[in-house]
Amino acid sequence: MWWQTLFKHAPIPTLLSRGGFNYKRCANLSYFKKLRRINPTTQYLYSLGVDVEKLLLQKAPITYEKVEKVQSYVSFLQNLGIDNDSLSIVLTKGHRFILAQIPELQQRIEFFSNLGLTNKDIVSMIITFPKLIAMQTTSNVLPRIDYLRSLVLTDTEIASIIVRNPTSLNYSPSKLKERLDIFQSTHLQINHQQLRKVVVDCPRILSVKSSYSVRVILWLKSNYFNDDQLQQLFLNYPCIVTLDLANIDAIWKWMNDSRLIFVSKYQVKQKSTSLLQQLRAKLQTPYELREIIEYPMIFNQPLHKLQIRFEYLNSLKILEDKIIPFKDIIDCDDQIFAVEVANSNYQSYQQFMANYETKPY
Repeated sequence: MWWQTLFKHAPIPTLLSRGGFNYKRCANLSYFKKLRRINPTTQYLYSLGVDVEKLLLQKAPITYEKVEKVQSYVSFLQNLGIDNDSLSIVLTKGHRFILAQIPELQQRIEFFSNLGLTNKDIVSMIITFPKLIAMQTTSNVLPRIDYLRSLVLTDTEIASIIVRNPTSLNYSPSKLKERLDIFQSTHLQINHQQLRKVVVDCPRILSVKSSYSVRVILWLKSNYFNDDQLQQLFLNYPCIVTLDLANIDAIWKWMNDSRLIFVSKYQVKQKSTSLLQQLRAKLQTPYELREIIEYPMIFNQPLHKLQIRFEYLNSLKILEDKIIPFKDIIDCDDQIFAVEVANSNYQSYQQFMANYETKPY
């Protein structure tokens, strides 16, 4: 009987759920049919750490292949330089490469090599986005590359984009165009040359839905960045439209509540605020919008890190005497910050961090 063969060859973890046999799942006849497909190939895949259950549920073609064929493809991946720990990821997420012959896979690798990617780059690309090796070069990859070339990007720049964000090739040329057109619309009036620089500086922008980019841009406008300021902020740090909006809002609110920045959406909306009150508020706050425009990367920092560092500077009363650029405060490790920025010592800063408790804002 097939079920006797199943229990003889199937690995126990495949048959067992957490805590014991998954009776509820196996009550489904279709699941028994999937278990029938446990064979030397799925056993081999399981030994590599592949999510065999996921492949079975997807009816992945690789589960139907002979084990000898799968082993030859695994050897091909290993010869490329993919380590054993990464094999399970590639085989689970990019398993459809089994539909292509090995010579065709080699041609796909050579295509990226001719584009300027090193072997190390190609390995990293496959591990990060395994689906890429399963995509046909002529019908899938090349049209996307040609679209990037239409932006007057060189092959060297395109190679850099792929290395830093392989998933950018997951989207059709029309989808890529839609996402970039947002930045040349009424929201931002950047020209073609600036758009080219944006893509090179932040390849992640190609993977962000246009609706999300618009949300971030509108959020920034609602917080009193005028059009010129918004455009400069975006050009200084295009990746701002890829950040978590909740984190951006939390950092903005913290800067307002802790009186780090003068322009506040709460202060501006209070029509009763006199010029004298505004001047007094400005004198009490060390930073203005231009500091954020010059260093928008502050929105990509953990809020807890910002709170600790500025609290430490305030405890030393350093910000009362001089304005330290955001970049100098943030873009360094703890030891450099303590010694060179805070004019203190690393041990004192470590003790401060150990005793620090985030204040409720």
